Amino acid sequence: MLAGNGVLTAGVDLEMAYLRMELVEHVCRVALVARQAGGINPLPVHMLPPLLNARKRAGLGPEARGLAPTPHTPAPTRQPDLEQVVREEIQRVLRSK
Repeated sequence: MLAGNGVLTAGVDLEMAYLRMELVEHVCRVALVARQAGGINPLPVHMLPPLLNARKRAGLGPEARGLAPTPHTPAPTRQPDLEQVVREEIQRVLRSK
């Protein structure tokens, strides 16, 4: 995110950069609606494995591309900062190529 300018995405080609922009916009929209609906509540840790397995079966995520799985952290005990959530998601997307 560029202060006063919005979001900058990159990719191996224009399509990848565009898809990453779409993902950033989607994550921001979900975060905004969740915040308006009472806050962002992380999923309990026990719900992650079935969701990650479904993602892999669908051919999505780093595991489906033969990359190392991403580490999973327990749900935070306090309300996450929306800007921090967006920053972390942008970094994750940029690292995933």
